[in-house]
Parts: sequence; C-alpha cells; structure tokens
Amino acid sequence: MPCKYTIILLPSDLLVKSEDSNCFGSANEFTCESLPVAIVSEASRPPDTLSQIRRRWLCGCNCPAFFVAAPAPGRYKVPRRTNLMNKPIRVIAYGLGAIGRSAAVLALSKSNMQLVGAVDRDPKLAGQDLGPVLGLNRQLGLKIADKPAVLFSQVQADAVIHCTSSSFAVVYDQMVEIVQAGLHCVTSCEEALFPRYRHPELAAKLDDLCLKHGRAIVGTGVNPGFVIDTLALAATGACQKVNSIRVIRVVDASTRREALQRKVGVGISEAQFKKLAKEQKIRHVGLTESLVFLADALGWKVDDVNETIGPILATKPITTQYFTAKPGQVAGVHQIATCRQAGRDVLRLELQMYADAVNPRDEIVIDGVPPLKLVLEGGVAGDLATPALLVNSLPLLIDARPGLHTMRTLGLPRIMP
Repeated sequence: MPCKYTIILLPSDLLVKSEDSNCFGSANEFTCESLPVAIVSEASRPPDTLSQIRRRWLCGCNCPAFFVAAPAPGRYKVPRRTNLMNKPIRVIAYGLGAIGRSAAVLALSKSNMQLVGAVDRDPKLAGQDLGPVLGLNRQLGLKIADKPAVLFSQVQADAVIHCTSSSFAVVYDQMVEIVQAGLHCVTSCEEALFPRYRHPELAAKLDDLCLKHGRAIVGTGVNPGFVIDTLALAATGACQKVNSIRVIRVVDASTRREALQRKVGVGISEAQFKKLAKEQKIRHVGLTESLVFLADALGWKVDDVNETIGPILATKPITTQYFTAKPGQVAGVHQIATCRQAGRDVLRLELQMYADAVNPRDEIVIDGVPPLKLVLEGGVAGDLATPALLVNSLPLLIDARPGLHTMRTLGLPRIMP
C-alpha cells in the first residue's frame, strides 16, 4: 500500500512550522494530523544542497519519498496541499506574445481561475488595458505592467503563466523572481521541459529555491511537453516490455503563427538556412530535451545523444499568410534526435515542420510487448494545444510538491472547467 506521508528530512535542532496550522516544534517531535506530512530528523550534517537528498528513499513501502534538507537551522515552511477545486487560482500572465495571449484568454474562460494581472517587457504595452490587447471587445480593468517585481508586490496571486523565451538560461532570472515572490509557475520555455540536460547547475539552484519557498515550476507545451514525449511515455504504460520508441511529428507550418514560420525559415535560401542553423538561430527548440526526458522517465541509461537539422526545400511556389517560398527556397525544417543503448538505437524523435506539409500527423511507434502504433491524423494543433496545456497544468502544479518538475513528476494534465 502506498505511503500516505510526505517524508521531510531535517536536522534535529531545526524548528519547523506548518504554513496553515499552529503545529510547531523541533524536527524530532513535529507532527500534524491535518497535513499529510511526517518529519524525520537527521542526526548527521545535512547535504549542501536541497536537491541532493530528494532522490533518496526512506519509507519501505515502494513509494518515492520527498525529502527536504535545510542547510542551516532556521524555520522551514511546510506547504499545504490544496484542493484543486477549492477556490479559483489567481493567475498572472507573463509574456503577451501569441501563445501568452491565447493562454490568458483561455484562463479567463475557466471557472477555477481568475486572471489578476499581466506583465510584458514591451514598453509599448505598458499601461494598456489587457482586454483589447487580448483581442476582446471589452475592458478588463487590468493594466499591463512592464516591471514584473513591481506587479508581484502589488497583486495577490497564486501562479504565473510564463511565455517569454525558449532558452532556460534566458528565463532563469525571471523564474527566480517569480519564485521569490511566492508564486508557482508554468512556462512554455522549451528547454524547461528537462532543464538539467543543458543547464544542470541552474536547474539545481532553481529546484533548491523552489523548495526553500515551497513553490513549483514546470515547463510544458504541445512539443516539447506532450505529443512527442509525454504522450509517448503514457503509451508505454500499456506495454510489458519496451525495446525502442520512434516518434514522428509532421506539421504544416502554413497553418501556424508568423513567429513559428520565421523560426523554421520559410522563404529563405538554403545557404541562409545553413548559416543560421549553425548559429542555432533557426531550429525548433526542445527536441533533444524531449529525447532525454523520455530516456530519464523510462530509466534508460543512454549514450550517443545526437541531433541533426536540415532544410526542407520547396518543390513548388508556396504562399502563406506571412511568407512566400519559391522552388528551391526553404519551406521548413527537418530535425532528428536519436540516442543509443548498448550499441542499438532505442529512441528516435523526428520533426518535419514545413509549409504545405504532406500528410501532417503525429505518429508514435513502440517496439514492445505488445507493439503499439498511435497516429493522430492531421497532428495536434500547437497554437491551440500549447495554451491548453499551460492552463490545464496549473491546478496540478498548485497541488504538487515544491520543486522544479517535469511532466513525469507533475502527472498528466486534464481539461478543467
């Protein structure tokens, strides 16, 4: 039977107090009947970082125990687990690009959410009412701020929907500011799906900060975040054995927003594409993060992680709402991420994202017992699904243990009313 307790490991002389009760005492004697928490003291010196101890196991019931270690005596808040439907989640929209605006509009439609603020670093938006910026025919009475810290200090909020950059290194300081303000955060940052792959030190520091403040962060979206990784992982639950996984996502970029078409190079020359790809200025970010996320979630120790990128050239004139590509010019991007285990290919993720794509689809093929093949005809519409995943993940995030999460540790989101 799974353990009903969260295990928190603390130095025996540390004084702890629960966030929403009067229970208080030393780590040796702390208990609280109203919270699913057990405190176990640590006689020896705690680890230097909080995250080092979280991967240990304590209880003997085969459930992952959650550990927190404090670097020095002091007070540590034990976050209270909330009822998902207990009260509306007060949300701040951070970043008002196409995805950020769509997510904000969706949050407005949810009965369990309340949009209480918005911030964007574009000075042209500062001071404007959020309603018209979101394309609504009404004022919302919410003025867009351009200084996040000021907004956080003025507004009572629970969480942030964050949509500013694909780079974890770029958004790291923004995340720190959010957590220090006592806010949870769901972000569309692609590298935040599995940040410890490219930025292990920053990821560990942010995880420690989340633990210190009792808050949670997760990176998600349609890809990375769902189709090419989380959905594939969920499908393995129907298998007794998995030998390898192959996923292919074919996206018709003609149907997508201007920023994405520009990101995959629609209308530029092949030479320009190769130059920009070498500088990592043109590509879909997050494919390798999806690969290592899957390997980690499956417990596979892999090597020879590799990602290739090349152009898909137009074979006929293509005109989208934003760009034109002549025959021989770039229609989009073709990326493949692979890894090996014991000398054989075990994971292969392929992305074809180009204008006028043939047979757009999402296809997951699992070589296992039993073998599985899932095909989503037409593919999942990213400009609609990414805002949905951001919004629908928020209730799970509010209820999650503190820390820097992945979609595996957070759990599967579902549509909320």
